[in-house]
Amino acid sequence: MKGRRDFFKNIIKPIKNKKEDKTFYPPYFNEILDFEKCKSCMDKPCVNICEEKIIKIEKEKPILDFSKSGCSFCDKCANACEEGVLDIKQKKDIGYVKIDILKCIAWNKTVCSLCSDICEEKAIKFYGFFNPEIDIDLCNGCGFCLNICPTFAIDIKKGVLAV
Repeated sequence: MKGRRDFFKNIIKPIKNKKEDKTFYPPYFNEILDFEKCKSCMDKPCVNICEEKIIKIEKEKPILDFSKSGCSFCDKCANACEEGVLDIKQKKDIGYVKIDILKCIAWNKTVCSLCSDICEEKAIKFYGFFNPEIDIDLCNGCGFCLNICPTFAIDIKKGVLAV
């Protein structure tokens, strides 16, 4: 076993949530309809240049796959886009993350701070050793915390969280 992350993944099976649209696009677009232009792009340079390797093609359109990594907002996919769909001037947050406190082992009194450790924005705050919370003003929905969580307690939601 590689460590406590793999240990907990083997013990705790993820609870399947009801179906919702989990399609996330690279954070450099104006309108979702613009992705129709991607169908005519043969080389898909946005996929090839992504340093995190999270852009994949689904239905001839680039989407983000957070299963192995997150988006570093490096701008390379926007710079490589030949169809003008992705544009640095349109850079935006992807969404926001939400922690399911029933699945989160830190909320259930086990010391774990993997999500906070990987968060470059420092958007995941711990109060003591337990009870992580998201600072919605800092979270950009990059997704790095999703795949590091041993119990899959973190999920990205679309849009901006209303306060």
